[in-house]
Amino acid sequence: TELWVVTSDLAESWNPQNVEWSALKTLVQQEAQIRPFVYKTKQEEDLSLTITKTAQEGEQVMLELQILGGASEQPVAIEGSWSDGTLIQEEIVIQDSQTRYELSLLTEKKSGAGTLALPADQNIANNEAYFSFGPLLDVQTAIITDRQESQLTGYLQRAAALTSRPHQKTRWISPQDVLLTDLSTFNLVIWAAGNESAEARAMLEDFVSAGGVAVVFPSPAGEADNSDWFFKDVVEAPLEEFFSIASWREKSGPWKNAISGEALPLKSLQGLLIASPAEEATPLATWSNGMPALSQHFLGEGRVFLLSTLPIPTWSNMENLALHLILIQRLLQEVEAQNGSGYQQVLSAGRAPYKAQLKSEGNREVAINRAPQSSSVRISKAEIRELLSAGNLEVASAGRPMRPWLYPFLLVALFFIIIEAALQVWPPRFSFTKKEVRNV
Repeated sequence: TELWVVTSDLAESWNPQNVEWSALKTLVQQEAQIRPFVYKTKQEEDLSLTITKTAQEGEQVMLELQILGGASEQPVAIEGSWSDGTLIQEEIVIQDSQTRYELSLLTEKKSGAGTLALPADQNIANNEAYFSFGPLLDVQTAIITDRQESQLTGYLQRAAALTSRPHQKTRWISPQDVLLTDLSTFNLVIWAAGNESAEARAMLEDFVSAGGVAVVFPSPAGEADNSDWFFKDVVEAPLEEFFSIASWREKSGPWKNAISGEALPLKSLQGLLIASPAEEATPLATWSNGMPALSQHFLGEGRVFLLSTLPIPTWSNMENLALHLILIQRLLQEVEAQNGSGYQQVLSAGRAPYKAQLKSEGNREVAINRAPQSSSVRISKAEIRELLSAGNLEVASAGRPMRPWLYPFLLVALFFIIIEAALQVWPPRFSFTKKEVRNV
């Protein structure tokens, strides 16, 4: 049995050998072979517009735009409107296939919303983006550690509540008090303590399953307290040596490259103690001994990020590199967007509507933009049938690179071979001579 998957935007993760396919394989029989087909569209014919950041400075609204898909020597028009109908018209030059552009819009309002689009592009799936602006709401982070006055707690509190962002708030919670705390009131949960009870883990998993985001560190106490929790064995680096980062995802995830393209200082990270995740999580960064450094585990509607070392000198030099700060701050930006606590709300993959929109929630304008996974060219069922019959799809898997039209052709050829063999082998039941026919 073969399951054919047709897509118009084939990323590296669509490789059938990739771990992301395991969820799809679980839904079908294990014997079924998943064969993805891709209809490649020319990048220069499909521009994608995304608003990656919104900020308000006095009477100006600063929008950070990301345009993918090509370059143009001539200025490209960007058109849109404010929520009151006032038009927005700008022109920009697309420098390459990935252009970031800061757009400044004048406004006298303290809050509002609007939309931007690329009228020259005909793909309605990804050429329109929505934004909203206004005062920031408080973002609450729960920090669960064994001692409030410890060095680790101080590092995590400073990483989750920058002085330059006064709307970020933190609250310390002891592992014993988790059972008495409503985690749903927090936007982010950071766990850096031992496994207190199965009930505490269940509360954390309920928080994540409902759409929350959590960052889990190993227990500072060591291997014993990590038993049956998110981490298991703790490994110590050889004498006078340390673990280093061998690879990481530079284009996606919380440790992706900066907007300028500059990579984070992950090559300078030195680990003395690291713990191996007990969950089947997807590695986002890997140590030199092959163990995951940062992993991502999907649970219900939310995610758990597992960081296998601690930002304290006895474990690593992460505090000096501020890598945990970058991780937490990037997650907070996503949380602010998803929960409407910031300027912009972006629904996560799987829940994004086909048509993005602006809507009001209380006294706030919320901009709902589709997820990047939903921003490829749409293909109708009729187009898929036409592409399959014409053989215009490329097989994405490495094995047996056949065109789809070869399948019916081979079946027809096999049918004729079987018929021909039957005619040659099957003996006739009657044999008449000329005389016998004449008598008849």
